[in-house]
Amino acid sequence: MYYYNLVVDNRSRMTDIGYTYSSESKLEIGTVVLVDFGKSTKLKMAVVVAESKIEEIENSDIKIKKIDSVFDAFSLTEDAVNLALWMTSRYAIRKIDALKLFFPQGRRPKKKITQDMLNGTASESMNIGKLTDDQDLAVKTILSSIESKENKTFLLHGVTGSGKTEVYFRAIEKSLSRGETAVYLVPEITHIDQILRRLVARFGSEGISVIHSRLNPSQRFLQWEKVYKGESKIILGTRSALFTSIKNLGVIIMDEEHENAYKSDMTPKYETVDIAYKMSQINKSVLILGSATPSVVSYYRAESGIYTLLKLTQRYNKAPLPKMDLIDMRDEIRGGNAGLISSRLYSEINQTIESQRQVILFANRRDITQAIELACEKLFPEYSAARLDMDIATKSKLASSIMDEYELGLHDILIGTQIIAKSIDYKNVGLVGIIAADSSIRSGDYRGGERTYQLITQVSGRAGRGDFHANVLVQTMDSDSFYINAAINNRYDVFYQREIKLRKMMDYPPFSDIVEIAVSGKNLKLCREKIDEYLKYIAGINELKELQFLSPREDVVFQGDEKARVIATCKCPPKLRSKLVRTCNLFSIKLAKDRDGTSIMLDVNPY
Repeated sequence: MYYYNLVVDNRSRMTDIGYTYSSESKLEIGTVVLVDFGKSTKLKMAVVVAESKIEEIENSDIKIKKIDSVFDAFSLTEDAVNLALWMTSRYAIRKIDALKLFFPQGRRPKKKITQDMLNGTASESMNIGKLTDDQDLAVKTILSSIESKENKTFLLHGVTGSGKTEVYFRAIEKSLSRGETAVYLVPEITHIDQILRRLVARFGSEGISVIHSRLNPSQRFLQWEKVYKGESKIILGTRSALFTSIKNLGVIIMDEEHENAYKSDMTPKYETVDIAYKMSQINKSVLILGSATPSVVSYYRAESGIYTLLKLTQRYNKAPLPKMDLIDMRDEIRGGNAGLISSRLYSEINQTIESQRQVILFANRRDITQAIELACEKLFPEYSAARLDMDIATKSKLASSIMDEYELGLHDILIGTQIIAKSIDYKNVGLVGIIAADSSIRSGDYRGGERTYQLITQVSGRAGRGDFHANVLVQTMDSDSFYINAAINNRYDVFYQREIKLRKMMDYPPFSDIVEIAVSGKNLKLCREKIDEYLKYIAGINELKELQFLSPREDVVFQGDEKARVIATCKCPPKLRSKLVRTCNLFSIKLAKDRDGTSIMLDVNPY
């Protein structure tokens, strides 16, 4: 007889522990089984997470239930199980919630679908010339680690247009040549189409799977199944693509690693870079984090030796970076122009379009992009303008259509938020206008300066991708801003040194985690009582007395299933994180026993 520790798919937090079951046959870690559990008349699904010690069980009086049957439809890898269990200790999430991330996505189609969703994907050829010296060094360094199966994380810091994508593709080629799987992550669904066209051109469509949330249930299942069966060797997608039962992993690529979209804002909440880092450790594979504007945390890790820093300092073919100028909108107001578009920007928009080039107008808020669209209709009625912000991005087909039309030259002006600032190559952009560049600085977020630097740099990088000079005009009410001027002068080093000193002085990430403690429940009064109880509980633990709470509790009232939520935010030193997580897990079991509908959750470093 064999004995196994199982995590059962049951909703109660009280049962999110290991249960011992017996089996007459030997089972692998990750096997999905069906078991009799509790008072339920239906069999429940469970995952084998560990073997139990036979001698301890057979010498005890504990009655052990038998596993009813093995669920043949799928199983998890042992690596996936180990990663899921690690997530529970890092993020205070339920074991079953972490394990179910690796379950099949979508559902099997009722009718057989013979045509793959990638068939007919237009390929986009890439002009592959000689690598620059920086590219060549980066490629050789990365490929050496892939070849030797050396677990290593590289931070690829390359200016916009420096050829990071080609470095990624060389790493993919190397992994494929070794029979290994490559994962290519992008922050937003809107970025997938262009990358997919390039991958198809380079590697063909047969061995590629695309994973993201806007596929229909049948498409999601079929893409998941291709990975599960080992038919796909390249997995392209957003953060959920990491949870597809990947086998024989060679390389993970996180393009635009600094983006907020990599942080899960739904339960279970996690940081994709942490998951990718741990996954690469478990699989002894290579992780590449790429960005023109690395996050302060990632750059600090590179400086600390946790990551290996690789730099691409010039654009491919030595193409010049766009010329950037600052426009003080206070001067415009004094001159009688209270509109969103300065007189100089108005003039240069006309000149750019007359010279057969295109324009991008960027703002960090969609209410501003809507106002810009109205202003363009009034100021430039003869030009075609399209808007791409979150209102449009939620309609994936419409967003892709707008991007394709702009790329084909059907629109003169593209108006958008940060969606258009990320990893999208437009070959004919002669002018970028950045509206209200200081809006992120005034957001109240400690990352406001970092976000400002990143957005200005990223969106300006969409200009001048061809063999011509381009201009960027940055409009602001704060022309003396350190962050804006650092971005205009392309001085990431200056920005980083000031920012890391400020973070250290204020004890912000990477020196401490920002942790939101949230209690949700049926009514506001009850939530307040429970969070007060939890805060009193952790205040009695010596180690946790170091926690610094940032502000008064925040009360949030909902109209949906959750009636209320109370949030307390604190700074938590990295050494205390696991302790805080353990206390949260214990308290969550206590709340489950209370049966009053309240629950507790931690959100580490919410953006």
